[in-house]
Amino acid sequence: METRIIGLAELGRLDEIPAMATWDPPAWLAAGRQQTASGYGSRLNSGYTVKHNGRTYRIYTVCWSNCGTSYITTKTGRLYVRWY
Repeated sequence: METRIIGLAELGRLDEIPAMATWDPPAWLAAGRQQTASGYGSRLNSGYTVKHNGRTYRIYTVCWSNCGTSYITTKTGRLYVRWY
């Protein structure tokens, strides 16, 4: 499994929580299919998961043009992902 170093932070905060993202795609993504026909959307599955506060979260991406923003949703709100 592929792993990548990431940072998690609240919107507008500069302090990050270091974490490791693991490539763990659903079967349809591993087969090369897209989630939407256009490839754009507000909750696109990135195929990565991350452990945060003892729980595993799926990393999602918002993409409406040629760039995207990745995030996880916790009980307290969204934490945004910085990829390294």
